[in-house]
Amino acid sequence: MMRHSSNPAHINTKKAKKIRPQASWFARLAVLEARASKRASLIWMFYLPVIFFVYGFVLGTTYLQQDSALFVLSGFCVYSVASALFMFPVLQNYYIKALEVYRYEKADGAGRAQDLVFQGFFRFSTMAIIPVVFSAGVLYLLTVKMEFWDGMVFLDLAIINMALNQTWIALLTFVLCAFPNYSARLSPMISSVAGFSSGFFVPRDETEWYYRWIFYINPN
Repeated sequence: MMRHSSNPAHINTKKAKKIRPQASWFARLAVLEARASKRASLIWMFYLPVIFFVYGFVLGTTYLQQDSALFVLSGFCVYSVASALFMFPVLQNYYIKALEVYRYEKADGAGRAQDLVFQGFFRFSTMAIIPVVFSAGVLYLLTVKMEFWDGMVFLDLAIINMALNQTWIALLTFVLCAFPNYSARLSPMISSVAGFSSGFFVPRDETEWYYRWIFYINPN
């Protein structure tokens, strides 16, 4: 009686179905971040923290003599809105590179628009958190008297600041992604409106002389 051999050649070897590996959501964002990020110079690394601190300090000294809570809140809102002007150069440089990467990936069938928008928004939101909170503390200490120290007041001010700041970042992100061909014209206009409108919150007779040189427009 002949015995069948266990030769691998006799084993049924059907061709396996090719499965294209799908990258995870975090992996796609990490790849986009790595490809779109440029090597930052020393100036760009300190640009946002320094400019946020300086503007917060200027507003703090402007409102130093004010006892009205309305002035404190309005000063903080001015700082939040005008900070979008300082965010624009960093946003623009990143998105120009990110859009190029997205076009190449989309041509290969791998690019996803939602990844581009999500990564850009949260990238700059996280970049702004530390300088915004730090400047919020400086502004709070310079405007609010020590006997009125209240942690909840500072928390409320920080929430207001972050909400306004992230709103402007989201608006700039939308413009840069939806209208990339016109972003060089539209984004500076939006940022300028955010910055120059700060003058409408500050009465002219209540400002220091140097504040009038920083984004100050008041029709009165």
